[in-house]
Amino acid sequence: MPMDRQLYLAVQQGELKVLDEYKNQITTELTPYKNTVLHVAAEFADLSWIQAEQFLGVVGPDLLFSLNSNGDTCIHVAARQGHFNLVKPLIGYMKNHQGLDIEACQELLRITNNDGDTALHKAVRYGHHNIVKLLVKEDADFFHPPNNAGKTPLYLALEGGDEDSAKLILCNSKSLSYAGPCGTTALHAAAIYNATGCMDMILRNEPSLTKQVDDLGWSPLHFAAYFGFELLVRTLLMADKQMASETTKEDNKTPLHLAAINGKLKAMEEILEQCPDSLEAVTTQGQNVLHLVAENIVDYVKPIQVQSPHLPERYKYLMGKKVQSILERKLAKRKNDKGAPSWKERANTHLIVATLITTVSFAAGFTLPGGYNGDDGPDKGMAILSKKAALKAFAIADTIAMISSTAAVFLHYLATYDQGTISRFRYLGAGTLVMVAMVAMVVAFMAGLYTVLPNSEGIALVICVMCSLSLVVFIILLGKRIYDEYYGFRKIEKEEGS
Repeated sequence: MPMDRQLYLAVQQGELKVLDEYKNQITTELTPYKNTVLHVAAEFADLSWIQAEQFLGVVGPDLLFSLNSNGDTCIHVAARQGHFNLVKPLIGYMKNHQGLDIEACQELLRITNNDGDTALHKAVRYGHHNIVKLLVKEDADFFHPPNNAGKTPLYLALEGGDEDSAKLILCNSKSLSYAGPCGTTALHAAAIYNATGCMDMILRNEPSLTKQVDDLGWSPLHFAAYFGFELLVRTLLMADKQMASETTKEDNKTPLHLAAINGKLKAMEEILEQCPDSLEAVTTQGQNVLHLVAENIVDYVKPIQVQSPHLPERYKYLMGKKVQSILERKLAKRKNDKGAPSWKERANTHLIVATLITTVSFAAGFTLPGGYNGDDGPDKGMAILSKKAALKAFAIADTIAMISSTAAVFLHYLATYDQGTISRFRYLGAGTLVMVAMVAMVVAFMAGLYTVLPNSEGIALVICVMCSLSLVVFIILLGKRIYDEYYGFRKIEKEEGS
């Protein structure tokens, strides 16, 4: 049967007077999840310290060790909810009640639920620092074993980025488990989650943890190097330089290899600074760090970064010459690989612009400024202003725009049948022709307005000056762009051939 409704609500709201009415049946009242009134109070009631002591006086000691359907005691629930004002009186009640002793109190704090969690696990997971400190101090000799997920309270604190709880455990526990899941330790967790403030404390408390690797052979230094935490890399190497030569089980990778694979240059420099001979290690595939650098961080490495002043001369030469040569080739290839997709992405925009210019210039060619002669005679249907030089300039510029844009569309069409360098040069040519067509359109616009506007008012002159200035800018940008694109493609083609 479910717990009496009136009793349940009274406990929830901290109305202690109602409890006297249920004194004789209070130990038998349970919710469907086997929660006692102590569980309900720990979950919901925001009791003051005095109210909590009064509540415990009414309930008595019989329910202290009761477990709900998840195996939680009332301490588990209160620790999870952060109800310090109930946890503290509960511990005090256990210590001072006749028939109970310190050992009984410790037994209550050490009970694990169905997930293998103690009350301290709960307090750490939910970040209740005051309860963490209280629980650790009350049972400082208990090592708090890993839960079913293989995580101790210390590991949970580091995993959750809660260095405050981790420090409370490290400072107050006399007997401590550093174990973690999959063969890791708390030192691994500090390296994985960048717990710089705790790593020194862990190394002072248990320096032998530097020798422990996880199930895949990863040491704490492997993780610190992989994620690029150079400060942790430095700290770990100062504690034990032997970690620099540890290799993973699967592919024989050292921390330096992992830093190279993930592009963590600062971590690489830190390892080479303290352990320059780690450069000689090779993976199961026979790759040294130079190969891995070339394959994985080509876009980030600069020659100055790979020539560390602290390396012996032979390593300086090796990294300064060999790596630079490898990197340049790989970079050229990567740019080459990325060049075509980049142009293909821009091709749609170029094609739309080219088509638009073709349409406009075609229509402008049959809609000349000033119109056509409609009188009968030999000049019927001819352009009225055909003898003006400005109209001739308009016709020529419009023709250039029409031909250039049409040619650009044609090159885009041809490029769909080609691959590699030929396709890229067709896209380059099409892009250049589109820019030429745009310049020609500006010239045509300027010449057309000059043809029909009266010069006496100076409007035509102002328009010509504005358009001319724009043309200068366009031509400069056009020339630079064409040169850069052409030179870049020629360089890629030359390097690809070599």
